[in-house]
Amino acid sequence: MSRSLQSDDGPRSETRWPRNALGRTLLIGTPLALATLELFHPLYRSDALRQLLPVADRWLLVHVLQAPLIALLALAVYRSVDDLAGRAARIARIGALAFGLLYVAHDSVAGIATGVLAREAASRPLEQRAAVASAIDRLFSDPLVGGGASVLTLAASAAWLTAVLAAAVALRGAGAHRVAVVLVGLSALLFPLGHTPPNAQLALGCLAAGFAVHAFGPAPRGGAPRPHPGDADR
Repeated sequence: MSRSLQSDDGPRSETRWPRNALGRTLLIGTPLALATLELFHPLYRSDALRQLLPVADRWLLVHVLQAPLIALLALAVYRSVDDLAGRAARIARIGALAFGLLYVAHDSVAGIATGVLAREAASRPLEQRAAVASAIDRLFSDPLVGGGASVLTLAASAAWLTAVLAAAVALRGAGAHRVAVVLVGLSALLFPLGHTPPNAQLALGCLAAGFAVHAFGPAPRGGAPRPHPGDADR
């Protein structure tokens, strides 16, 4: 059941978090699954081809699996405030959708495309690898869609920061426990710093822990039911 309440951010709806396994898996399991996958993410500093050749298959596999998990992560953030009204919840939902689209696009260029090129280079003679190395370097350094501080990367990071901070504000306004709010807020700040170890595990671990505290921890202040992501009667 859901009920509308009035807050400084406008009317809001408070509901219980999902009791079904699927809902909990999405909200808590998705960030943990992505954090586990990122443990296998090869690190890249410079001289891309030399570093990627020995791990080209692993690099490609990680990024192919990462794309759907990023989409599910965006869905988890969206669902965390799905039944909440108010400005912060609306911003969180819009930001989550933007993050999913932008980050998957970034992953396709900086991750999957470079992995395919690295695998291609491994099958070519040494004298032909220079052209492939140049193509990989251009993908990483492209100012619009590259893997560094490109427009696409910065936009995806900004969307994550906006969505998750807004979700934390919306959950707190709906009565979420302060510990859960702080953990979700930390995830918002940490994830844009990088999705490789150990930062990914810290950021995604905070998000999963925040959702877990909210789902299973102390009741929200004032005895109100926990705001939920999505299983209220509509």
